[in-house]
Amino acid sequence: MRALICTWGSLLLVGIGWARPASAADTWTPVRPGVDWLHRTTGGGTPQDIHAVRIDLAMGQIGLRASMNAPGTERGVGTDTFAASVGALVAIGGDWSNGYTPVGLAIGNGFLWHDHYSNPSIGSRWGTFGCDVWNQCTLEALTPLPTLLGYAPTIAPYRYYNAVGTNGVQMLNDGANVPGCYDGCPGDTCRHPRSMVCLEQDDQHLWFVAIDGRRTGASGMTCGETRALATDLGCWDAAMLDGGGSTSIWIDGAIRNQTSDGSP
Repeated sequence: MRALICTWGSLLLVGIGWARPASAADTWTPVRPGVDWLHRTTGGGTPQDIHAVRIDLAMGQIGLRASMNAPGTERGVGTDTFAASVGALVAIGGDWSNGYTPVGLAIGNGFLWHDHYSNPSIGSRWGTFGCDVWNQCTLEALTPLPTLLGYAPTIAPYRYYNAVGTNGVQMLNDGANVPGCYDGCPGDTCRHPRSMVCLEQDDQHLWFVAIDGRRTGASGMTCGETRALATDLGCWDAAMLDGGGSTSIWIDGAIRNQTSDGSP
């Protein structure tokens, strides 16, 4: 599994105001100007425990980075190890892997691990979250690269400086629901811990979301419930990352959720 991080510089600026979606059990924590942490808990028959971070990509002190193919600190390590090694403010687990090899497109800090390829078990149902060096990010569906001759993800029109594959193509595309979440569960009835990345319509505000599950007080979510959460948070484009026992989110020095496997 690979990880995405948000880093923050040393300047202190006044944050930009924003009307936050509210819930009776929402707790908001300003982590740094432009980085706000939501912890949401709900009760009832399917209680939830959610950690979500909203990041203002327009803040000059904020940078994004995906892990590189560097054994020991970035390849084949937990989210916490990578985050601590590079001084991340926020980090979340990225795409699936085949052993230590990411399934989707993999670019970290400008270095291409390998091209995007098709997973035989699910065909081409793999999308990409990619950002250029100016923190301009997109969520999109990419056809497996063997069918795209001449595709170069690090030059125009993509210019990805960091990129990870997503679990499925997309859940939201331009504000519309799409069946892009893959978990091998017919009828969208299975609840699992989930990891998600999404962008608001302005393409300026990015969310990292970790949904706990498989324990008392945290039921996990179906794909449809995760999609509804993305909409509630104000997302316009959204995709699933590697969830389940790999769901982990690092915020300001520590893993903040309770990983269902006991470690990140």
